[in-house]
Amino acid sequence: MATLDDAQEVEVYLSAKTVSDKVKEAMREVIRRNQAITRLGAKITEIETAIRVIAEEQGRMRMNMSQLDHDSDLYRRYVKKLGAQEDEVEKLRRESPS
Repeated sequence: MATLDDAQEVEVYLSAKTVSDKVKEAMREVIRRNQAITRLGAKITEIETAIRVIAEEQGRMRMNMSQLDHDSDLYRRYVKKLGAQEDEVEKLRRESPS
């Protein structure tokens, strides 16, 4: 026996003549809210991924920095980049809907 997925089931109700306009509008609102939840979930995943990538890169840079002279140009460049990345992480966390 074939079963309907949620979207198909909603379409059946929305096209039914016996379902009131009020119920149909409520179902449309449920669909809109579910779509918003899906978009928020994708945004959270995107932000978490960006933060994880930055953290991995920072780990690599810190490891390299431990081998460098603190007065070297590369060390100073790493420090500057770490600062910029920390600013980016803070920005991402502020943007996160979670």
